[in-house]
Amino acid sequence: MSAKQAFLAELKQTFAAELWSTEEAERKHFGQDWTYPENPDPCAVFFPRNKDHVVALVKLARKHKMAIVPSGGRTGLSGGACALHGEVVLSLTRMNKIHAVDIVSRTIDVEAGAITEAVHEATKAHGLTWPVDFASKGSSTVGGNIATNAGGINVIHYGNTRHWVLGLDVVLASGELVKLNGKLEKNNSGPDLRELFIGSEGILGIIVGATLKLAPLPGEKNTVLIGVSDVQAVHRIFQHGRKSAAKFHAFEFFSSSCMEIVSHFSKVPNPLQTTAPWYLLTEWEGESAWFDPVMEMDGFVDGRMAQSSEEAKMIWAFRERIAESVSLRQNPNKNDISVAVDQVPEFLETFGKRLPARFPKVDFFLYGHLGDGNLHLNTLPKPGMSDADWKATIEKINLAVAEITRDFHGSISGEHGVGTIKKPYLDYCLSHTEIALIRGLKSVFDPDGIMNPGKVVDL
Repeated sequence: MSAKQAFLAELKQTFAAELWSTEEAERKHFGQDWTYPENPDPCAVFFPRNKDHVVALVKLARKHKMAIVPSGGRTGLSGGACALHGEVVLSLTRMNKIHAVDIVSRTIDVEAGAITEAVHEATKAHGLTWPVDFASKGSSTVGGNIATNAGGINVIHYGNTRHWVLGLDVVLASGELVKLNGKLEKNNSGPDLRELFIGSEGILGIIVGATLKLAPLPGEKNTVLIGVSDVQAVHRIFQHGRKSAAKFHAFEFFSSSCMEIVSHFSKVPNPLQTTAPWYLLTEWEGESAWFDPVMEMDGFVDGRMAQSSEEAKMIWAFRERIAESVSLRQNPNKNDISVAVDQVPEFLETFGKRLPARFPKVDFFLYGHLGDGNLHLNTLPKPGMSDADWKATIEKINLAVAEITRDFHGSISGEHGVGTIKKPYLDYCLSHTEIALIRGLKSVFDPDGIMNPGKVVDL
């Protein structure tokens, strides 16, 4: 009997049938994330209902040297939740309890499978929010957000996920459950172990619960869509806004190709009367006077300020539906990169000079979070390119993007994680010493190499 067969036999003997599945349809479904690999192939899917179930599963997996792939909402875009080599998927979707809001400490305890939007709803009645927000909030889970240190549209105001996590419950590769920090706002008793697990993508342990820090709900916000002629105008407007007294919650941008494909698939025309090469979408609290001079600035083409919440949602749809619209045409190749905020215009100009001319048979869709320097590049083949040529072109595009990112001392993963997709390019943004230190952490926390193996680094 092989190790896998022995593991499956003991799994079925140990746990109630409702907690696991070896059905092909469920294995395929839970064995992949939004990167849609060709052949997800886990041996089983485990559906714990509490922390004790996770502890027992990890101990069993360690006994049989069986690899574990932790899984949440599976909205990741770097292959971090894909099981391709017979692993057991540990799906935390049934561990979705959201406990009562602690008004005094402004915290809430949740299980890892809690849906992001459900946390927003649970806190809203108390005038509070967990300010981690993005287009996939209706299906992404808290555990996945923490494991990838998710960013999103509000980073310019609130920061990344790690700023809003006080405590963690983590099951280690040994099967031990550890509670890190709890509700403490201050804790300087040595290195912060909690921070190691935020953004670790499940390679050090499995996040099963969290104490989240909450913020007051924002006041009334203004939303405006601006069309501009060039990337320098994008940056001028951003600089002007940053110098104002307005409290910006979002400062997004996207190219004309993004506007066109969203309009095409949504059957909704461009909200502006004049088309432009680039678009800015900004949202802020406070005074609106900062926007008046924008209309007189070089590069300004057109603008529209939302006059109602419904109009604001309509404008936001053009930003939030970009990834969805691109995918409706064909599953795209995706790059998620970040550079220093002040380098965004130079990066965009360098990108514009190098890539389109080198890849004339490729359509480029560029958008992202201007306020934190996080850029998303989706690429699709123009009609007529064969699958083989497209696959070869993807590798060349990814390498070219990694090279430009390295030139700007940026990161090949701004907010989606490394997983398997970005792993080949990790040394374009991290030194050999940094990678060795991450590998060293992996060997300490997971000496048997069973925690999400093949992701980020190898032992």
